Amino acid sequence: MSRSEQHFCPLIRTLVSFAFITIVHAQSERIDAISEDVVSLSDMTYNLRSGIGVKDNVLYSNKDPVSRSYAVMGLDLTAFQIRSDEREFSAFLSADHEQYFESDPVDSESFVLAMIEYRYHLRDNWWIGLGSEYLYIDQLLDLSADDDFNIVQATGHSFGVLPSIEKKLAGDWIVSLDVPWRRQYYKDPLDDYTEAAPELMLSYKTGQYSQLRVKANLEYRGYDSRTIHGALSPHQSSDILNFERLGFDLRYRHYLDHSRKWRSTTVLGFLNNKDNGDGYYNYDRFTAKQELLYKANSLQIRSGIGLSNYHYANQKDDEQNQLRRKRVVRAEIRASYDVRDSLKVFSAYSFERSLSNSSYDNYRANNVSFGMEWEF
Repeated sequence: MSRSEQHFCPLIRTLVSFAFITIVHAQSERIDAISEDVVSLSDMTYNLRSGIGVKDNVLYSNKDPVSRSYAVMGLDLTAFQIRSDEREFSAFLSADHEQYFESDPVDSESFVLAMIEYRYHLRDNWWIGLGSEYLYIDQLLDLSADDDFNIVQATGHSFGVLPSIEKKLAGDWIVSLDVPWRRQYYKDPLDDYTEAAPELMLSYKTGQYSQLRVKANLEYRGYDSRTIHGALSPHQSSDILNFERLGFDLRYRHYLDHSRKWRSTTVLGFLNNKDNGDGYYNYDRFTAKQELLYKANSLQIRSGIGLSNYHYANQKDDEQNQLRRKRVVRAEIRASYDVRDSLKVFSAYSFERSLSNSSYDNYRANNVSFGMEWEF
């Protein structure tokens, strides 16, 4: 089997499953009587999309960028069931495959995410939930923030379990605690790891058109064999690298008009990363993102710009004179138009710029695409 055929297999299996589900469940939102006392509201939505695009710096190189054209195909599936006995079920699937027209230096990139969740109302506005997720990636990623690699083709799977508990308070306040656990498997040269990341969230609906959310999380990541910086060979078990991360973020979402055509989302975040070695991978990251959505009739436009600042505690720049600094700017805009009830055309543009006092960490990349999307 060729390399391109191997990359297509996960998506082909997904598309075959999708086609089967479409045939069996070719129906939209419906109300079912489960028993004499229990009624459920359920819905399932499918989206298929295809298009073509151009990337002007496929390898995120700081010199001699390589431009490549590609074809993209993807799907989204969303399903839910809400029962009158206060049980909820939801499922989500998203898959994308980008096939480059030239196989050198990279043949293709793929991404698959599947999630399911079951929630149950206990009493007094207490909810408990249990979810699971699966992630497959085969993508070129910039891992220079907390890895020894800069740009690498990351290929692997991850499996996760996501228990949660939620309390709806008086006055439109909601407090929740999620305790996800994930296991990540990578192909060489990346190392496998286990991750646990409890997350506490408080949200408040500030009127009919606004929502404020505050989130704090503590993440532990333990690698299987990756060692701390400067570890000698053969190494001891105490030399195995792990990260502890403490993060906070604030999100404010607000509709700018009473007809809800314009929606603004602002996110501010902070992350502190610490390793269990000499602190070589220690850094603080500050993030800010602004998104604007316009939706009216057949037209939808989504735009966003984000900034991430990395401040390293011990790593030095090229000249070994200053501490390493890294700044990443990302911007994107996507527009779609409903040609008819089930068919859309779309175009998208994204920009990414990395600025650093380490020369290998500087690059600029643009991505333009357009295509069609079908909704069932």
